Amino acid sequence: MKKFLHLLFLLTPFCALAQLQPPTEYFSNLLKKNLTLLGITESNSENWRISDAYLDKHNNINYVYVQQTFKGVDIDKAITPLSFKNDKLVTGRLNGFQKDIKTMTNQYRPAIDAKTALLNAARSLNLDIKTSITALSSPLQYNSYVFDGLGISYNKIPVKLLWVREHENDESFILAWQVNISSFINNALWSINVDAVTGKIVNSTNLTVYEQSKTEIKKPHQLLVFEDISQPGTSDNLRDHKDINSSKYNVIAYPNESPLTAIPSLQTNPWTQNHDQDANTLKWNSNDTTDFKILRGNNVYVQQDLDSNNNTAGYSTPSSTNPPDLTFNYPINLNGDPIEDPDFAETNLFYWNNLMHDLSYQYGFDEASGNFQNNNLARGGKQMILYMPTHRMAAVKAPMLTMPTFQPLLMALIQENRCTCGVPVY
Repeated sequence: MKKFLHLLFLLTPFCALAQLQPPTEYFSNLLKKNLTLLGITESNSENWRISDAYLDKHNNINYVYVQQTFKGVDIDKAITPLSFKNDKLVTGRLNGFQKDIKTMTNQYRPAIDAKTALLNAARSLNLDIKTSITALSSPLQYNSYVFDGLGISYNKIPVKLLWVREHENDESFILAWQVNISSFINNALWSINVDAVTGKIVNSTNLTVYEQSKTEIKKPHQLLVFEDISQPGTSDNLRDHKDINSSKYNVIAYPNESPLTAIPSLQTNPWTQNHDQDANTLKWNSNDTTDFKILRGNNVYVQQDLDSNNNTAGYSTPSSTNPPDLTFNYPINLNGDPIEDPDFAETNLFYWNNLMHDLSYQYGFDEASGNFQNNNLARGGKQMILYMPTHRMAAVKAPMLTMPTFQPLLMALIQENRCTCGVPVY
């Protein structure tokens, strides 16, 4: 039987006040000043809205995301990214928007509500909802609702009214409720469009991409699930905040790719490799209010999740020394059982994802653009979550899925009859 280790990699950015970002009116005025270059006129400008916008401080460029609408309802997959510098359009045009909108349909109001659409979507996946269905939030702007996981989804379930194509190349649109369910089965993220008039399923798409192994897969949907095992008690954090002085990690160090190309080495304060110090203000094992002596910090949280439910508080590798000086010097064992000996793999995973966070920061992937942090230090940004589990899957599939905006992102590692070395799949 194949051996796999399930780790949970969790990042929870904090929704902070954007002190350095221009006001909303500024971005609206940018569009108005560039209507001709954008390929639209004042008369049809009512059929779009700004879904997101921010100033990239690294290159002084304003990024604006424009969502096309019709009768106050968003059109699915009709978002155009634009960039502006010195109040002038740099890239992007809106001429790719659906132009002959009025030919879509005469049905402008839904005949079924979001709850009914959710029930129909669940039934289409043979999922049984056994609890009462109540929206967690009042109707949001742009006809959006949010429901609890209801025992069928490991994330909250967003339901949104949209204009969608019945088929990919259709020129006509129908009104539909789009339901996103994060299934416990194979980490599938189902995006299901339910006809808002008839209640019938328009189409369903699994947004998870699976990387198959070269080994023949006899049971592609079987998932081996293990109960989270008890671990020796460790102090995972220190309540009294103390600045981390130094941290050492035994890892396959950048730019090496894997144990096939290099042996592990002890890296001291690897955050110093990045030239933009805003990326590592808190270093790697603190979120500003708490210092952690496990593999947890402001950017990354690595832990085991052996029962594959993506939310169990499992074992996380501890430092052998207490703050302010941390040590994660665990040996690699390529012949070991990753469940019994997970520490090197977890440390390597923590190192690489923090490193990628810091390196991408200097190219503009910062708080305002939506990077993954627990505390955004009042630099802007919006709340989102990233999971990175390593699955024990008989199907030998490495799943990856990108959630809808500000929904969790999940990537996974797999281990097949050898040590999981914590090298992320990107």
